[in-house]
Amino acid sequence: MKKIFIAFLFTVFISNINAQTKKIPFEIAEGFHLMIVKATINGYGPYNFIFDTGAGGATLSKEVIEDLKIKGCKFPVVDSARLASPIDTLGITAYVVNIDKLKIGNINFENFKIIEENMFQIPGLKIDGVIGGFDFDENLVEVNYNTKEITLSDNELPKKKSIQGKFMGLIEINIIANNKKLPAHLDSGSPNFISFPYEMKNDFEYIKEPEFFTKARIMNNEIDIYKAQIKGIIKIGDITIENPEIELTTGGFQVVNIGYNFMKDKVISFDKKNIRISIKEN
Repeated sequence: MKKIFIAFLFTVFISNINAQTKKIPFEIAEGFHLMIVKATINGYGPYNFIFDTGAGGATLSKEVIEDLKIKGCKFPVVDSARLASPIDTLGITAYVVNIDKLKIGNINFENFKIIEENMFQIPGLKIDGVIGGFDFDENLVEVNYNTKEITLSDNELPKKKSIQGKFMGLIEINIIANNKKLPAHLDSGSPNFISFPYEMKNDFEYIKEPEFFTKARIMNNEIDIYKAQIKGIIKIGDITIENPEIELTTGGFQVVNIGYNFMKDKVISFDKKNIRISIKEN
């Protein structure tokens, strides 16, 4: 999912999390691919937050901010996904509020900075906010789709059994596709399996040629999604996929996107301290 964050907030989103292991249960929104966690804000709630590894920062609906009379101020926006997205956010400001007490699962935050957003909605479930993987900085974050739990601890991933990654507001790793090393975002908010920029269409040999699948909208940008099956392998960490089905996405995106349909039977771990990622079959 395309996100924005405020550069200054990157250093203050660090939470007051105790040393012991803690777990946050989540549910998958019925008929959708999104992880939903429950939250309380200043003792009120519960509210529905999407947990999204592709989020560039935590956001809260304007409606909740107004209902709870939470105060804030405007800051300039920095596009954390500029290389991944064609959407220009230069010159845009966002309204940032301070939550005295935020509780997600059994995790307590104090003085938590969060961005106001006109939240999109899905049928049958009210969405109040979004929280991203990097909001739990300085901790190991493990997402287990089988047990439907997010586990936080002070453990570290061993270097030999993990992938070196980058954290620039989004979680980025390198994958091998068509014998080329390519940057890719791990994005649980995306329904895709593995999506490539449409501009890479001629880089592959096909078993099934690209066919138009559907249209989608990201913020104010309408995109086309094509389905195809390529000949060859994609390697993501220790996982090798032969002759995979992929998506090709228009709209000027420049980075590969790995979404829910890849992650849904995996255990994904993020070690922010050492900038390492682990992806295991469940």
